[in-house]
Amino acid sequence: MLHAHRDRLPQCSVGVIQQILTGMEAECSLEQLERLVRQDPVLVYRLLALVNSSAYGLRHEIQSLRHALMMLGFTSLARWLREQQATADLSSGEAQAEADLRPVRYAMVMRSRLAQHLLESGAGDDLRAEVYLTALFAQLDRLLHKPLSGLIQKLPLSGRVFDAVLRAAGPYHPLLMVARVNTLAALCEHHEIGLEHANRSLLRMLATSRDYAGAPEPG
Repeated sequence: MLHAHRDRLPQCSVGVIQQILTGMEAECSLEQLERLVRQDPVLVYRLLALVNSSAYGLRHEIQSLRHALMMLGFTSLARWLREQQATADLSSGEAQAEADLRPVRYAMVMRSRLAQHLLESGAGDDLRAEVYLTALFAQLDRLLHKPLSGLIQKLPLSGRVFDAVLRAAGPYHPLLMVARVNTLAALCEHHEIGLEHANRSLLRMLATSRDYAGAPEPG
């Protein structure tokens, strides 16, 4: 599907945008809002690029999605989302492209959640969020059809993210590798990640996938 739609630049998912707007109208929590937004890799990328643009002139760069949502606020976020919704050309061809690429976006989200679960249970929320973004952006080039280095370097991400995504190194790289494969045993042994821990992480990810956007996931 990525090859079939290689000549089309993917827009933010109209379906995800509508879910977010509906959640905001229902006065969802910041945690739930974050879960809704990060269902779409394109939306997450554009949102982080937006808050770090010269238009905002912030003194400190924004690295996390939650911080970006807090800086924007619900009113500005809703306005921006409606702009994204309006600019998405949902002609029959574009609508079909979004439908075709939905499994690709979903797979990117599931791999990101698995990488997040591979962290030890005592890892803090900020660290888990950073691992999630690392895995979400790791294959962004395939979706946006642009060199990954150019895409990632536009964002103020930590050195750990750059190491994993661009240099195949650092503490997050093993998590990305394990999250991408179907056969875990050899790769877990190579990266010194317990196979039982990897399988339990996979089960936790799968157990919360159906209601991922609708309810808080267990710790």
